[in-house]
Amino acid sequence: IRLMRLPVAEPAAEPGLVLIQVDGLSHTQFQRALARGKLPMLRRLIRREGYQAWPFYSGLPSSTPAVQGELFYGVKSAVPAFSFREPQSGRLVRMYEAEVAERIEQELRAQGAPLLEGGSVYSNVYTGGAAEVHFCAPVLRWGELLRALNPLALVILVLWHLASVIRVAGLMALEVVLAVVDFLRGCLAGRSVRKELKFIPARVVVSIVLRELATIGAVLDVARGLPVIHLNLLGYDEQAHRRGPSSRFAHWTLKGIDGCIRRIWRAARRARRRQYQVWIYSDHGQEGTLAYPLHTGRTIQQVVAELMPGAEVAAMGPLAYVYPPTPLADERKAALARQLVHAHAIPAVYYVHQNGGVRAVTTRGEFSIPDQAAEVLGEDHPFLPEVAHDLAVLCRHPYSGELILSGWAGHCPPISFPDESGAHAGPGPEETRGFALLPPGTCVPERVGKWLRPLDLREAALHALGRVPLRSGRRLIRPRPDPHGLRVMSYNVHGCVGSDGRLAPERVAHVIAQYDPDVVALQELQVPGLLGQPAEAATADGVSLPQRLQEIVEHLQRDFLYGSAIYWATDGFDNALVARRPLRVLRAGRLLPAADRPGQPVRGALWAEVEIAGQTLQILNTHLGHDARQRLAHIEELLGPEWLGGPRQRGPLVICGDLNSSPRGRVYRRLARRFRDVQVGLARYRARRTYSSRYPWVRIDHVFVSRHWDVVAVEVPRAELAVRASDHLPVVVDLRLAPAELAIIPPARAPVKGAEGAC
Repeated sequence: IRLMRLPVAEPAAEPGLVLIQVDGLSHTQFQRALARGKLPMLRRLIRREGYQAWPFYSGLPSSTPAVQGELFYGVKSAVPAFSFREPQSGRLVRMYEAEVAERIEQELRAQGAPLLEGGSVYSNVYTGGAAEVHFCAPVLRWGELLRALNPLALVILVLWHLASVIRVAGLMALEVVLAVVDFLRGCLAGRSVRKELKFIPARVVVSIVLRELATIGAVLDVARGLPVIHLNLLGYDEQAHRRGPSSRFAHWTLKGIDGCIRRIWRAARRARRRQYQVWIYSDHGQEGTLAYPLHTGRTIQQVVAELMPGAEVAAMGPLAYVYPPTPLADERKAALARQLVHAHAIPAVYYVHQNGGVRAVTTRGEFSIPDQAAEVLGEDHPFLPEVAHDLAVLCRHPYSGELILSGWAGHCPPISFPDESGAHAGPGPEETRGFALLPPGTCVPERVGKWLRPLDLREAALHALGRVPLRSGRRLIRPRPDPHGLRVMSYNVHGCVGSDGRLAPERVAHVIAQYDPDVVALQELQVPGLLGQPAEAATADGVSLPQRLQEIVEHLQRDFLYGSAIYWATDGFDNALVARRPLRVLRAGRLLPAADRPGQPVRGALWAEVEIAGQTLQILNTHLGHDARQRLAHIEELLGPEWLGGPRQRGPLVICGDLNSSPRGRVYRRLARRFRDVQVGLARYRARRTYSSRYPWVRIDHVFVSRHWDVVAVEVPRAELAVRASDHLPVVVDLRLAPAELAIIPPARAPVKGAEGAC
């Protein structure tokens, strides 16, 4: 970083975000690659880290410039396609032209705030307002950085990253061999030799060189602490265009992309300047297509020139825009559309009527859009209402042609107007259906149903960066086996100092948020405080809340109760309960030290009552010491008349805590005689160890329940964040009241209104 003279951010409490775009990978091909083992890192994120895979509707056109315009600036359908006629210059343009991309981005910037402000961006169409731009259409900046290096610094930089240099060289050599083999196959299949030769260097540069440089840059930016980083990995999209989205060569590139994601994700987890989230998404998919010139023997430009001499055609992909030399009357548009469909094998032609309505012409008839879109796109289109609306908007775009030719209709095989085997930009179900892979704890807009679109991802990203609160949102959590049950978490947070030695309360909060428990029992906050005082009472009396607990609760945005067990000398073993509903203290206090063990740290317990789902529940939280005789004395005290053995203990009870006792210990066995250990007796479940988080070797963190409960599920998370956030692993248990107990437990008072599950 110093050799390249790159600025470094100061450590910040604000979160960071890394957005990784896998260009052109549809949801279907993503699922297929997961099943075939091509994406082991993404599979790990789903299975172990709790990431959720969402269908991602691209909007129209289903192309990168439109998706990034909506994501970066909040503007839908920023351009009609990758190629169109620009009114300012009156010529056909392509979005990889620097001056064109810059002009379009200026228009976008006037309509919305940039998402990537202060961050960095790699291999994109737009800069997104990023401070550092690399390999994007408007700006190429890495060349400037490399020129700024002196020769000695450049040599040292190469030696420092020698392993990466060797890997890139090896991958390039392998890719060249595969490209030559692919070239020979393409020639034998009758494809153009000139185009196949041009594809070899393009394939090596895009699939290897650009991908590796972007990955190295993103890893450096994470280490520097930039607030937001976006990179676009193009290799799959490039291969899928040439050989088809389901081809072996296209799927081969996914293993390299998966490896890059693994390196970036690990760098984000090791980052010391910010707490990063890593989101992965694909902007669109691709349809497997027939090339129109191979299908009909003529190009679309030749067909249009025959029907409309002097007309221009912009055709990159399955959408072609026709710009006649003079405006066409409605009757002429309709006649040309019918001729193109019936005589020249165009699946669908759209045009805008003088009254503003959009008409579609297919072999099945003529239809109004969006009202009759199902007749054109099919009733089974996964995004039918949304894509119908966006199709009408696209046809009315000021840069669209008088006729819009579509290579996709629900009743026809897909075609693309250039010579390619995979295409996107149109309204097909595969090309409009990407994926978004988001970590648990992410807040998304409340309107989100079964899928996301770029605007939803933008709002979620702005919220994650702390820039704009969601007016109405919901948090993605790890799914509950019983939506109507109770979820409890017991967590020794080790003073919010993780296994890597970092003090980071926000990591603890994020682990909790991923599971969204109804009640959290926290041990070892290591902060002096008041026993059993509600947060409001503590602040009203002028007593400051413990900073670490305050940071956790502010992140969770819940009502809570803080209970300190003890603060003695330099040791603190404070306990806290955090709940989504108000808590009522039954007892909070110190446990008596053993008479023959003077000098042992004093321990405590917190016992409270909470009303959830119409029932009154009791929960006790404690953290016992390391001395065996003192632990046993404390358990006897907790089971005695002043605590759980007294008249106030009635109804469902949950006991949480770090007991510092394994299942072989006397303390554990004493509790197990009266209550049920949630990790024992559950079908198809083996008890998990909880300490230490990095290398668990003993089970000392426990949750016990009374006979009133049925245990539905138990989890001891081993996700990377949970491993790093504390030296203990949390215990998460899903409970439901046993049917026999529901009739005899008195219902609670009317529940207090709250923002359950709100972001």
